[in-house]
Amino acid sequence: MILRLFFLFLLVYSLIAQGAEPLIRVGMTEGGHEKEHTQVFDETRDALIKKFGKENVSFDLIHVNQLVSKIFSGEVNFFISTTGLSRRLQADGARDLVTLTSKRFPNPNLSYGSVFLTRKDSRISSIADMQEKVLVGNRPLGFYGYVVPIGEIARHGYKPKDFFRKKFS
Repeated sequence: MILRLFFLFLLVYSLIAQGAEPLIRVGMTEGGHEKEHTQVFDETRDALIKKFGKENVSFDLIHVNQLVSKIFSGEVNFFISTTGLSRRLQADGARDLVTLTSKRFPNPNLSYGSVFLTRKDSRISSIADMQEKVLVGNRPLGFYGYVVPIGEIARHGYKPKDFFRKKFS
């Protein structure tokens, strides 16, 4: 992680050296972070301020909906958020620079999951039984409510695009 932060500093420094606007605008979602990460966020903010000056650094807590809007408008040029938001914004060009782990979730590749819920009387008891049924997710590219479960369908050897008869989000 320290190596990735170093590369972030190099990137920002090169932008300033090229005459780009020196303001570093970081937006961070208000929730969804592990408590132990608060210190890392504070240290990151303090290191940016020490390197580039307080007048050149903006580090704000922002509600997720406002954060997305500020990212698209260019008001924020770096953001700290949960996996779900960063994955959702990859389709729009977002790239992850750093992944934080925690004692509770030491492996980011095995840290999140989703549950398929069915009615008790549906006769669905396996992934295979869900084929040609209807999937309802929380949003079209929602990480926990769509991407993770669709990945599980693929992991079982099915083609996610054709697996469900209909999809709603």
